[in-house]
Amino acid sequence: MESEARELLRMQAIHVSEHTVRSVERAVLESGDVVVEQWLTSLPEREREAIRLRVLDESSYARIADELGCSEAVVRQRVSRGLSRLRRTATEER
Repeated sequence: MESEARELLRMQAIHVSEHTVRSVERAVLESGDVVVEQWLTSLPEREREAIRLRVLDESSYARIADELGCSEAVVRQRVSRGLSRLRRTATEER
């Protein structure tokens, strides 16, 4: 069903690579909480919440989907997009 919806909207599936997650985690550890909080507040609310739950709270995609009332695919998409934005922000500020 989700893949059919993506096809209808001509959207590709978004996957979060381990490299992206490690890059963001490294940036978080190196930057300190204040900078990370600034970066997070620059994200759209849905992406920010998904990242908080997945990366900072280490919740599973299934648990996050349950909590947010959406599918795991939507959660993965939000996390992926948010991490991509954070990675760009971290790269630009270095």
